[in-house]
Amino acid sequence: MLRNALANVPDESPHPGHEQRFVQRLARQRSEKKGRTIPLWAYLSVAAASVAALIITLVVSEIKKTNEEFSRMRLSDLSYEMARVESFYEQRLKEKTPVLSNEDEMSVRLRTQLEALELEYEGLEAALAQSPSNQPVVDAMVSNYRYRLQIMELMQSYVEISNNVKKKQNEGIDL
Repeated sequence: MLRNALANVPDESPHPGHEQRFVQRLARQRSEKKGRTIPLWAYLSVAAASVAALIITLVVSEIKKTNEEFSRMRLSDLSYEMARVESFYEQRLKEKTPVLSNEDEMSVRLRTQLEALELEYEGLEAALAQSPSNQPVVDAMVSNYRYRLQIMELMQSYVEISNNVKKKQNEGIDL
């Protein structure tokens, strides 16, 4: 069956000049493709621009970090005596930090006051960075530490009282 079908196919040869037209068309398509390719220098310029952008980003972020460090000044940056005062208060604050697990009104109020004082202290650090010899700012920073310590002591007392009340309530229930 296949032989019969092949026998019925006419033996046509291509028209004269067909091969030459085919070669010309291939050459034209190749030249069009070459014209559309992106040269190597374009890839290199994009890569160089990307590297430059990365370097600029890193430099700017380092400058911002440096500016942030210099925009705040701690008491310990002033003198040895102020460093001792700051160390004393920070150590006391760490020792006095109670764990307030209850979310009652008094706990929330004390935490809010403590957070407000911490924010105020950050502002005082910025003010001190602008004028390191400003004694009222230094006094305000020491007072801020005192107030925070007082609040911590209040929080600690409150936790102790709350725990005692709970123990007494539990003892009353157990009897």
